[in-house]
Amino acid sequence: MIDTNALLAVTFSVIAQFHTIVNVPSRDIPLGPENIRRVVVGSPFSPFGVYLETLKGSSYEVIDGSIRRYETATSFMNLQDPQRLPEFLGPARVSSNEVFQLAVATIQRLTKQGKPKTDGSIKIETAGKGRGVQIPFYYVNWSLTNSVQGHAASVEIDARTGEITYMHLPDPCFRDYALAQQISNRVFTPAPPHVSPLGHPSHRVLPYPPTNEVEQVIVTLAEVCGRLGMSIGSQTNTSGVDWDRSYSITNSQLSGSVPVYQIRFTNGANTASFRGAIIGYQLPDAYGNIDAPPVDPKRFSGTVTKSWKDLAESFEAALKYHFGFSEDFFMNSKAVTAWGNADAPIGKETHIPIMVMWLPYVDPSAGNEAKRSVMQMAKQGPKFNVEFNLQTGEIKSFAFYHSNAVETFARNQRSWKSTIPR
Repeated sequence: MIDTNALLAVTFSVIAQFHTIVNVPSRDIPLGPENIRRVVVGSPFSPFGVYLETLKGSSYEVIDGSIRRYETATSFMNLQDPQRLPEFLGPARVSSNEVFQLAVATIQRLTKQGKPKTDGSIKIETAGKGRGVQIPFYYVNWSLTNSVQGHAASVEIDARTGEITYMHLPDPCFRDYALAQQISNRVFTPAPPHVSPLGHPSHRVLPYPPTNEVEQVIVTLAEVCGRLGMSIGSQTNTSGVDWDRSYSITNSQLSGSVPVYQIRFTNGANTASFRGAIIGYQLPDAYGNIDAPPVDPKRFSGTVTKSWKDLAESFEAALKYHFGFSEDFFMNSKAVTAWGNADAPIGKETHIPIMVMWLPYVDPSAGNEAKRSVMQMAKQGPKFNVEFNLQTGEIKSFAFYHSNAVETFARNQRSWKSTIPR
């Protein structure tokens, strides 16, 4: 279980520290819950990630003890309403050289370890023109063309005020992993062993998944895991289902009427099915399984023997061969790491779980509009993600999210008997 109050307290502390480096008017800094419009706990990057929107319009994404994304209400990067363009015009009081120096100095101060990994020089560009005049915003990017974002770090600066209005810091050098471990130790308490009573409890908020559907899910799950090269674990029949914690629920992104069945097992594993097909599975010893019984943290340390990129390519190959995913699907997707030691060389003793996610992808060289499109699509989260073990190469979990990925994965499960070679 996660103590959300403790997690939010730490989050406000991280934000306050961030603003000792990134200067904004003090009235815009969220000092407590009374300044917050919206909070989301948990993300594809970390179960302890926090997304905050403030009453002033700023937003923060806090991951691994640091800010991953920061945006103000006056950011031009994500302007959606062209009628508001006049609000972003005016004389520039800060030169391009001063903008560049401010961005570089800020990034250096925010770096926790090493430096941003780039494949080119630091680039500065303008926001272009609007209504015949120069828009007084600059973008400073640490380019990284082999990432879905196209950069290791990106800073937007309003040249009218010299204020940083947007930052995106996906590179691992900005993460504070020591603080992240402290946060985990402070806010997470393993749930006590759950003992189900005989029979079903008298009151539930969400309905049970139908027994016949659960039986079919377990049969299908074994087949899916076999085709992906993933262990199914010890729960292979309905006697291992934790009925008290299994339920049916609709997901508006998939369907407003057809339910998703969330099925949990007594050993801590869990799976999700939609329209008779598996769309996610998590083993009890997955690092991201915060509901599983507690394990010795040392189990997550070991020697790297596999490259995450090779593991990701093998997973893609399984999806193409057994589940009918097209080449075009992966041309419009990009595999990146959400958490874990992506840069660990073979033979290194380190933290061995790693989460890889496939995000919507547009070639960043296409220009500012394409970059904004990538940013907007990336906000929707990954198409799917997979947790690997860098020592054994095992798949510990997978989950499909975007409707097109879910439908492809599900459709081909239903067609195996007639079309997929064994």
